[in-house]
Order: sequence, then structure tokens, then C-alpha cells
Amino acid sequence: MGKLYPPGTLIQDFNIVELAGDGTASNVYFAARENFYYWLLQIEQADFAPSVRSPQLERFEFGGERWMALPTTGTSIVELAGWVDKFETAFIGWRWALLARNAGFASARGAVWREGNDFNLARQIFNSQGELMFTQPTRNDPPEYAFPPPESEDPRTSASDVYALGAALKQLLPATAPRAVQSVLTRATDPNSAKRYADAHAFGDALAKVLPEPQRAHAARPPSKLPRNLILLGAGLAALCVAIFALLAFFNFSEEIAVARPEPRATDKVTQFTTQILAWTMDAQCNAVVQLRVLDDGKPLGAIDLLQFFVRAAGQPIEPLKVEKNAEDAVYTLTFHNGDFCLRGGEIRVTAQTVGKQVNNILWYYPNKAEEGSFSGVRLGSRQIITRGFPRLRMYFGMTNRFGRPFLVGGALRVSLRQDGVEVPEFQFAAVNPDTDPLTAALVIDTSGSMQGEPIARAREAAIAFVEKLNPQERVCVYRFSTEVQQLHECNTDHAAAIRALNGLTAVGNTSLYDAIVKVSDIHAARAERQAIIVLSDGDDTTSKATLEEAMTQSQRTNVPIYTIGLLNKDLQTDILRQLAERNGGSYLESPSPDQLGGLYQGIREALATQFFVEFDSVFPERKQGGSTPLNRGVGHI
Repeated sequence: MGKLYPPGTLIQDFNIVELAGDGTASNVYFAARENFYYWLLQIEQADFAPSVRSPQLERFEFGGERWMALPTTGTSIVELAGWVDKFETAFIGWRWALLARNAGFASARGAVWREGNDFNLARQIFNSQGELMFTQPTRNDPPEYAFPPPESEDPRTSASDVYALGAALKQLLPATAPRAVQSVLTRATDPNSAKRYADAHAFGDALAKVLPEPQRAHAARPPSKLPRNLILLGAGLAALCVAIFALLAFFNFSEEIAVARPEPRATDKVTQFTTQILAWTMDAQCNAVVQLRVLDDGKPLGAIDLLQFFVRAAGQPIEPLKVEKNAEDAVYTLTFHNGDFCLRGGEIRVTAQTVGKQVNNILWYYPNKAEEGSFSGVRLGSRQIITRGFPRLRMYFGMTNRFGRPFLVGGALRVSLRQDGVEVPEFQFAAVNPDTDPLTAALVIDTSGSMQGEPIARAREAAIAFVEKLNPQERVCVYRFSTEVQQLHECNTDHAAAIRALNGLTAVGNTSLYDAIVKVSDIHAARAERQAIIVLSDGDDTTSKATLEEAMTQSQRTNVPIYTIGLLNKDLQTDILRQLAERNGGSYLESPSPDQLGGLYQGIREALATQFFVEFDSVFPERKQGGSTPLNRGVGHI
């Protein structure tokens, strides 16, 4: 067996993020290039030639070895497994836990995934971020990739979902998988269905708790080994990079998929007065410590008599300020007390000044509301960028853990912002205050004939519950679509009128999903505020005048996050709803039965209520059309 490459290795122009699996013939890595993700295949056996037909396949030689690269999107788990003997536990484990949680949307309420279709590995594919997704069954699914339960009675139960997921993962993992992981799989595949986990949701939770942390590449490394958050996203022609550093030991975050960057070369020259924040903390009594290194023209500035430091918290000067020089050259420790600042949080500005030169560092602190435990899959959730005041830009975003639940960042934070790789020197970062920055929520509901009976009744209840939990300042609009698209309630704070409109919903006619997306997007493009569009549908488009491409284009121009909820039935086009959501900064949710709709609406409400924002002046003001192109899908990781 040849050499295995660690995370962070640069292979041609691909940065290795993590090892997916190794084998006798080839090894597979998860890699990044220019913020896109690929399967990087290292060929170790001279005559080994995987049958990959994709026109996007790249072949090259590097370091005397044969390599292949393939975009992650659309690759099936079976195809990837054909290239290695077994997957790395840390690689496949959390992805499988996420897959189980997705299956749990059905099995948690006793419904079997996909209306009783057998689980088959051939239908599990990777998306652009290397996560696993369910796809629709086909008549040609290979039986050898199915995992029917051993019970003789009706196998279409929630316990059978658990068995199939557990048995499949057993086939993918090496025999050296951690004993705790094997114990979870043993319970999931117990011959006695009563002894298994209650549903796939519970199985996913149990698996996530015992998984080893992935060994992944680090983004551009800070001077000390500190946990951090990297969010990559695009705003029109301006690609933004927000990095949130959680510097409290409490968090114990490990990284998810962060693009590896080469270390600066020794010949790179820094020609400005700069500071590097190495660490900072604040305790419950608002006592703060900031450690930083000072550089002048790239050289350590260790003469403390040439330096002055100033601190302002929430706009107010902080005194007294204690400054100590550490033994390490040009490293200084600032100690100060912030009154009751830690109770409400906000911005802290640390200024270093020498003769004729000054540099500011902005830090943030928010009361600690973060989830307990260690999370390796925190990512960007809802996102929206407002370009109406260009070159002034404002971006809203949320964070979710790897199971899609809102993730709240708190404590001592360090945030940096880059636009197309250029650092933004001054910007505002804050948690959204719904009182001063109210949401406008557009509820778009399918009222076609297939929604008659229980579906439309539960849809009314779920939407009404969503409206009832809005703050008084938040606006809501109501739309219905069947053969025609109609706005039933204009966007305002009259929640009682919105509820009356929802109570009047009835189901009749065909489905004009694309027309609804075009019309609602057009209306909301004119609004410059924090927004979200929530679309519920249970079927395929049948009568729209607009095409899918027109709906996609118009919704992306609007630059408002779209959440889509699919109510499962035989006509539901999950791929279309997923595309609409993922291309527009939202997310796709799925409900196997009408009575689960309320929980999905509530989940969206929680995600929108826990957003953050950054506001700044574009470093490319000459880009007059900076907001004309759609927001690209981004991923954030802590």
C-alpha cells in the first residue's frame, strides 16, 4: 500500500479535507478546489481503472501517482464504495447519522420512509457538500444493496428502517470501528425488532454521540490552535467569507469541511502595521483578557514604550486597562473589566497605536446560549443579502447543527470578513433583534385538489400556529396556489387578518407551483428587509405558464431565502423543492404525514429567530451590479 496523505495536503490544485477510505487498489479523499468539493481518487494498483462515466471526471498525474477527481454531486454511495475496501468511521459516521435523522422525519411518527419502499444503498447519493441524500426508488434497484429486516411479520415498520440503516452501515464500516459505534449498530440490527431503537431519528442521535471526530483540514491557520467558524458564501458578484472564532474552551468545537489553504511562503512580505488576536476570553463577571501580537512592516514590535492600547466596549471607553508584555516577543496581554457588558453583549474595539500608525481589532461577545457538547457539523442556515443600498451591504444568516437544528453561538467571538478574498476592514456583526429588525414571512400554500381533507386542515393549523408565535412587529403575507395564484393577505402586522385568510383555505384545482414562485418572488424583490418565503406543496407542477428555469431565475434574483416543505405522496417532486430551497438560501424539509407539518413550521420559526447579520461597505464599490446575480449556496462550520 502506498502513502496516505493527511488533511491539508495540496495535490495539484486540490486541497485534501479528509480521508474517505483506503484500499488495496485505490484511496479516496474528500477535497476542495476553489470552494467546490470533489472526490479525489488516488490510484495505487497499476491496472485499476474504476468505471466512471461522468464527463466531469478529471485525470492527472502528481508525484508519480495516478489521480482522478470527480465533483461530489450525484455520486452514489455504492459507486464510491467500489473504489475502497471500507470507509473511514469518522468520514461515513456523521453522514449516516444525518441520513438517519432525515429518515426519521417519517419513522418518528410510525410511518415508514418513502411509503414503505425498501431501503437500498443504490439510492443514496452525495450532494455538493459531501452529505448523503435519499433519492427516489427505481425498478432496477439491485437487490444485493437492499437490507430487509429478519422479522416474518409486516417488515414495513419504523423498526425496519432502523434495521436497514444499521445493516447498511455495518457493510460500509471497517471491522476496526470503535467499540461504542459497533454497540450502537448491534442494537440497531437486533433480530428482535422490539429491542432496536424506537425509530431512525433515535438511531441517528445514538450514532452521533459515539462517533470519532473527523480528521479534517484546517483553513488558514491562526497563530495558536483555536477553534473557529468558517462561512463561505456569495453575494452577487461579491463572494463573502465570514469567519467566526469561538475562543471559549467551553465550546470545544471541531471543524467540519473547511477549505485547506497553503501556509504563507517565507518570501511573502507584510508591509503594514498589524495586530494578530491570539486569544480572548470574558468570564461571568465581565472580566476580559485579550492576547495579541503586534507587527510593524512584518517585524515584531516589542518596544512597549512605543505602543499605546485603547479598548471601547459598546462604544464606551474602558478604563483602567492593564497591559503586560509576554515573554514571547511582541505578544501583549490586555486585562480589563467591562461593567455589566457581558450580560447584554455587543462589540469590543481594541486599538493599538504607535507613532503615526493605528490599527483596530473588533471582537464580539454574546451571552452564552450555545448548545452543550461537541459539534462537528455546524453549518450556515438561512441566509439573505440586501444590496438595495449598494455599496452598503447587509447579510443575514443562521447556523444549524448537523441535524438541522438552530445553533446559537455565544461567548467570546472573533469575526473576520472577506469579500472575494479581500479583507473588509470595518463591519458590524450582531445577533438579530426581532424588535428592531422584524421579519417579513410569506406563507405560500398549495391548495390544489390533492390537498383535500386532512392535508389542507393540518396545513391551516400549522400556518396559523406559525403566525400566532410571530412578534407583534413582524409582518406576514399569505398566498395560495392551485390552478391560479392568489395573494390572500398583504404583508403587514395584522396577524388576526392573516389567520382569517388561512382559515378560509380550501383545496381544489391543479398545481401551479412555478407560477407561484415567480409571482411571490416578484412581489418580495421590491422589499428591502429581513424576509423568508415558506412554500408548502404535496405534488408536481401541472398547470404553470412559467417553466422551472424561469421560477429558479426569478427566485434567485429576489435574493430572499426560500424554505420548501414537501408533504409526501406519489406525485411529490422532492428534487425540485430541494433545488428551490438550496439555491435561495433556505432549506428543504419533508413531512411524511400532515400532522407533522406543525413541527416543521416551528423549526423554520426557530431558525429565523436565531439569525445573525453582518453589515459593511463593499470593498468593490465600482461593481454597480453587485446585487444582480443570485446568492450562491454557502456552508459554515464550527
